[in-house]
Amino acid sequence: MDHRFLTIIPLYNKEAAIERAITSVLSQTVVTDLLIINDGSTDDSLSIASEFESDAVMIISQDNQGVSNARNKGISYAKSNNYDCILFLDADDYWETNHVEELTKNILKFPNATVFANNYKIRKSATTFEATLFSNLETDTSRELDDFFIYNYLNSILFSSSFGFKTSITSLYNEEITHSEDIDFYVQLALHEKIAFNPTVTVIKDETAVNRSHLINLETRTYTDFDIYEKFTSQHKGLKKFLDINRYALAIELIIANQKVEAQQLVSKMEFSNLTAKQQKLLKLSSWQLKLLKRIHHRLSNSGLRIRTGR
Repeated sequence: MDHRFLTIIPLYNKEAAIERAITSVLSQTVVTDLLIINDGSTDDSLSIASEFESDAVMIISQDNQGVSNARNKGISYAKSNNYDCILFLDADDYWETNHVEELTKNILKFPNATVFANNYKIRKSATTFEATLFSNLETDTSRELDDFFIYNYLNSILFSSSFGFKTSITSLYNEEITHSEDIDFYVQLALHEKIAFNPTVTVIKDETAVNRSHLINLETRTYTDFDIYEKFTSQHKGLKKFLDINRYALAIELIIANQKVEAQQLVSKMEFSNLTAKQQKLLKLSSWQLKLLKRIHHRLSNSGLRIRTGR
């Protein structure tokens, strides 16, 4: 059975990377149409994207409304135009030519699943690529995940450029969230959908790209209310720890930004048994100490040395 795929690229001021992203979509061994949502770009992103002469490429331009709005617009377009599956690709990132092909394998292998993810690696510098590690996942074969959350304590199985889903799902991105909106969406999917994972690496997450969203000042952003998912923790054994690890990560960012009151509010919701001893110690450090450690970690990571922060 053939599937109609629609890939969605939210585009905002990515003139340095958008050509590479589009080329990687058009180079797939399994065909996918491409919808670019130009979200009010003010640089040359739109003109670069418009140079691609392909019937598979469509562009919709709008005033800047944020990545969640752009993704939701894409989801609505896919459903209205009878596509079977939706894929996302961030303009910073790019795919190997077999990305859609590997997703298709899991669509066929796991007919009850509605969400499909491939593995990815992280580009730390021009010459350094880091493999992605997942907690409690030691298999080299594709599998349907029985408890999504227990595999996500180190890195996220779902990453915005690495997964796709059937248009039958009803979840949408929360457009009021401007920080960790992806995590909020992943929790929705994990609570309501069946997720299949393919360990084949087909995606490159480029952390060297300029203007990645995590570089935006935290004080200007709103983030996921993890508390609303506490009521599901009795049904999903890994969820509480998953929420606490994400609270921890956000609390560290808030401490670095000198937002100590907001950080403490998150800390008060955590069960410290869900954190490593190292993580517990880091929460006690000052803003300047964490900034120093972050700079050291960044340099070591770019040199290819990994420092594990989860379990």
